[in-house]
Formats: sequence, structure tokens, C-alpha cells
Amino acid sequence: MGSGSGAEPTLSWEELLAIGVLDLGMRPVDFWELTFPELDALCFRRGVKNRAELIGAAMICATLANQNKAKGTKGIWIDDIIGPEPKRKPEPSKWAHVKIDDVMDEVRRLRAIDEANNAAALAAAQTTT
Repeated sequence: MGSGSGAEPTLSWEELLAIGVLDLGMRPVDFWELTFPELDALCFRRGVKNRAELIGAAMICATLANQNKAKGTKGIWIDDIIGPEPKRKPEPSKWAHVKIDDVMDEVRRLRAIDEANNAAALAAAQTTT
């Protein structure tokens, strides 16, 4: 669910499914029925929740670091430790109606065609040698 900037990590379908099932408590069938904007919204919310869980530890770290910093040096803030609060990006409207399961069906269909073409090419190569 990236903006194409390269700044966001790329997740495999297995990792996305794990986020849906393990982190968000969804049933697999419900995960596969999501549209891309729904999945993006859930992943964004997961990031906000993860950041919120780290704020307490970041406050303690910043407090300790600031108590022991040299006089006249810049203090450390929570954002210096856990990064800035995530900003919501615009919803990718061209994918709004597409369900993940539909995309995976198309991927499976194309993969089957590719495998059939590869098998035919291999068989043809074996008969000519």
C-alpha cells in the first residue's frame, strides 16, 4: 500500500494476510473481501496504534536523555525516537472498487497461463533435441 515514493516498506500478500488475521483479528475470508482502500485504511490505523503503544517508552527515553544532555545542546523529542506521526495520504480512487481476492484470482489465472506456456515450450524443446 505504497505511494510509490519508495519510502514505505513493501509487504507480501502473506504479510498482509498476517496483519489482517493476527493483528486486526479478521477472518481470512473477510480479509480477501477487502478493497484496496479498506486495506490501506486498516494498515494506516495499525501504524497509528503501534506508534501510540511506543509513545510511553519514547517519553521515558527522551526524559532520561534530556536529563543527561550537555548544557546548551538540543533536547530529544519523542519524534526523534519513534519518528513523526504518520500523515494520511489520499485514497487511491482507481482501486476503490477492486477486491483483493479478485486481483489474486487474476494473478492465479495469469500464472496458470504462464506455467502452461512454459510447459509447452519445454515439451517442444525436448522433442526437438
